[in-house]
Amino acid sequence: MDKPNYQLQTLGRALDLLIWLEHQSTPRTLTEIAEGLGFTPPMAFRILNTLRQKGFVVQIEGGKRYAVPPERDRLASLRNGLRLLQTLVTGSEPTSPEVTKDTGSDPSERERILQLMSSFQIIGQTAQGEWELLLPLTRARTQANSFDLHGRLRPIMESLHSETGETVGLFVTRGLSQIVIDMIAATHPLRYVLEIGSVQPLHRGAAGKAALAWMSQDDIQAFFESAEFADDDLDRDMIIEDLRSIRQRGYSVSSGERVPGAAATGIAIFDNLGEMQGVLNLTAPIARAPEAILHEWGERLIAKLQAAGITHLPPDHPR
Repeated sequence: MDKPNYQLQTLGRALDLLIWLEHQSTPRTLTEIAEGLGFTPPMAFRILNTLRQKGFVVQIEGGKRYAVPPERDRLASLRNGLRLLQTLVTGSEPTSPEVTKDTGSDPSERERILQLMSSFQIIGQTAQGEWELLLPLTRARTQANSFDLHGRLRPIMESLHSETGETVGLFVTRGLSQIVIDMIAATHPLRYVLEIGSVQPLHRGAAGKAALAWMSQDDIQAFFESAEFADDDLDRDMIIEDLRSIRQRGYSVSSGERVPGAAATGIAIFDNLGEMQGVLNLTAPIARAPEAILHEWGERLIAKLQAAGITHLPPDHPR
C-alpha cells in the first residue's frame, strides 16, 4: 500500500475509534475496542497509544480500560481537522500547502489537533514553525526510511509458532520500558503469554535485554540511574557483562528472570538505517527450553530474519 494513503487510512481509523468509543456507555478494554471496530489488537493498541499521548483518550482502572474525556468538543475539532486534511490531499496538488486554516476551535485546541496529525506523520513544521503537508515528502523517503515492523514480522512469528509450538512475541521499546505489541500463544496447555499492551522491564528477560544491549551507552547509563533499575536488586556489573555477550552473539537468552519457570530467547530488529525497531521473542517453560534449546532458537531467529532480508545487527557491528 502507498505510504501516504496508509497514513491517511490510519488517521481515519483513529477517528473511527474515537467516534465509536465516545458512543460507548462504559469504558472499554483493548480487546473490546479491537473486536468492536474489526481491528487487530496491535493496530488498536498503536492507535490508542497515540491518542492517549495527545489527550484524546484516557486510561482508567489501572490502564485496563479506555474512555474519551468529557470535553466532547475535542471530537468535533478532530473532525474539522480531518476535513481540512482531506481537502488538502484530495484537492489540486498544492506546493507545500500550509496547514494554517481555522478548524473551528480555539488556538490551543487547534494546536492539539495539529500535533495529533503530526504524530501520524501527515503534517510537519518547517524551520520557520509553519505547518505543511508531508505526504509529497514521504513518497521520496519511503524506500529509505520505512519499516513496517508488524507487517514484516508477523509471517515470521507465525512460522516460528508453527515450527516450535511455543509462544512468540513482538516488543517495542518506549523510553526505559518495553511494550508488547503482538503475541501468538503456545499450543501447549502449560504456556507463558503476556498481554498485548503490557509494559515490561528492559533489564529482566530475553526480550528486554535484547533491546537494552543495543541502546547507546548514554541511554544504558540513564537506565541504570532510573527508578526502574534502582528498585531492583540485580547486580549491575553482571547485567553489563550479559549485554556484552548479547552483542557478540546477536541474541539474548534468559531463564526465570521475568517470570519464575519461564525461559526465552530474544533478538533485536533493525531497519535499513540502523535504527532498532523492535524485538522478536520465543518463550516456553524452562522444562521445554533448557539452555541448549534457547541457543538453538537464537540461531533459528537469525536464520529466519536473514531469509526475510531483515537485519538483527546495526550497520557498524563487526560481523
